[in-house]
Amino acid sequence: MIRLSLMCLTFISLTIARKSETFDAPFIIDKNGSMMLTINGYNYTLNEKLNLTVIDDICQTNIDFSRPNEKEKNERKGIRLMQVVCETEIEDDESTESVQATNTTLKKK
Repeated sequence: MIRLSLMCLTFISLTIARKSETFDAPFIIDKNGSMMLTINGYNYTLNEKLNLTVIDDICQTNIDFSRPNEKEKNERKGIRLMQVVCETEIEDDESTESVQATNTTLKKK
């Protein structure tokens, strides 16, 4: 009986966790014509070339959302450039000072 109760509670929790919500997200347009939003500490910028930039305290992610060309439309798939640059704290073994390092991930085909 206890096992059945736990299964029911787990199912109810999973069902509740799938709830979706819709919010109004105010934006501004900068002097370059890019649309900028700030949501939960993340800065989102979409420029006129459809490049999306997402910035938080540690990382900056750039994603190319350019429109598909004819080949991509016909094949109904394609590849876009995505670049992730993150700063991490690295502890120095001989002192208590920390050094900032930059990790970059670049995906392109």
